Amino acid sequence: QEGDKVKAGNPIIKIDREFIKSQGYSLITPVLITNPDNVKSIEYKTGFNAKPGKDILIIYTNK
Repeated sequence: QEGDKVKAGNPIIKIDREFIKSQGYSLITPVLITNPDNVKSIEYKTGFNAKPGKDILIIYTNK
């Protein structure tokens, strides 16, 4: 819901992993930028297996 607060580790979406895999899709996590007009730059860290709560995957700068 708009205005809700989330913290690291809070689930924000539920998916059916087995259904997705059965349809031939990858389970690579999509990232949605919901306020692109407020973002100046985005840097994506790729090419490694991230550890939850340990690795930074996206660095962004607000306008």
